[in-house]
Amino acid sequence: MRRRFSVIAAVAGALLLPALPAQAAEAPIIVCSGVVTTTYDPPLGNTFRATNRTTTEELLCVPTSGMPFTGSRTSAVRGTFSCPIPADSPTPESYRYKWDNEHAPNSTVVKTVGYSGERMSSRTGSVIGGRYKGYSYIQVTDAVASSPCDGTTQTARRSTVTFTAP
Repeated sequence: MRRRFSVIAAVAGALLLPALPAQAAEAPIIVCSGVVTTTYDPPLGNTFRATNRTTTEELLCVPTSGMPFTGSRTSAVRGTFSCPIPADSPTPESYRYKWDNEHAPNSTVVKTVGYSGERMSSRTGSVIGGRYKGYSYIQVTDAVASSPCDGTTQTARRSTVTFTAP
């Protein structure tokens, strides 16, 4: 009787095993780190004036699987700026990252919204085209030091970008 119960329990367990939920696979994540450099022409001053602002971000990305790769983005805008150094704007922006040629497609388009903080600023959004389409996007950068900025022509901040699969 005891042996028969063990056999029945083993068979029932084997039949029920496929019905148990499988452990969810970890979502692919790509973490990139680098530097955001912003230049101002003419240099920032104590009064608002028309200024060309060019921002370049250089990244080294490490996916949860696969080989590391590099990427960058550049954006240029003409606006009215003054000291203190402007923080990230809450207005929506689109970024186009270009990746090294070994990882096609070699670009990603991100739609983002910014949030400024005292020590860091962040942008969140989603990938709307190219590589990682549908992924979520988070960028965190160090805030620019609050030292006097009159005459500033360039700033550099550390940046971390994370792409997460849906």
